Formats: sequence, C-alpha cells, structure tokens
Amino acid sequence: MAWLILNHDELFDNLGEPSMSVREIDAMAALAPMETEFATTAAVRRLATGEVGLTRAVEGLALEDQIHTLAICTTVILLEGYGRGHALKHVDAETAEYDRRGCPKPHTIT
Repeated sequence: MAWLILNHDELFDNLGEPSMSVREIDAMAALAPMETEFATTAAVRRLATGEVGLTRAVEGLALEDQIHTLAICTTVILLEGYGRGHALKHVDAETAEYDRRGCPKPHTIT
C-alpha cells in the first residue's frame, strides 16, 4: 500500500479523481490511533470544503499523520473506484509490479 500512496496522483488520473466520501474516510480514520484520526478528519474537512487539495491538506501534519491520511484516502479511493474485490486485486498487482522492479520494501514508522 505504501507505494500506491506515493503514486496517488496516478491513481487519481486513472480513476478521474473520484470523490472521496467524508463519511467513508471518517469510518476508515476511526481505525487509526486517536491522534491520527483527528489529524485525518481535520485535513479531510479542509479538502471537503474546497479550501485546499489533498497534498496541501496534509502538508501541515506530522509525517506519520501525513502517511496515515494519504493511506486512508487512497484506500477509500480504491474502494469507491474499484469496489472491494477489484481494489484488492489492484493492490496485489501493484505490489507484484514493485517487487518485480526490485523496489525496496517500505518500512514501518515507529
């Protein structure tokens, strides 16, 4: 999933920048630690009001929260754009492609 986050612009291009349901993002964010949930919902509110785009909405967040917020938004985009089954296939195909190209595996932030 980490490599997909890095390519979220390409994903937007492929899917025609699908709308991200704030309700779905809030539900996904609720699975993260409370601080991350708050940071994500604050960034998404700025995005939903049209105040800023996704990149600008997360740039003021701590790095860990930026990554979590982009992961949450990317997950929602994939689910809304492809549906659950195809979203999982897309993630698997992208992961296999990064492995084939010899990209280093992302590491967890601690």
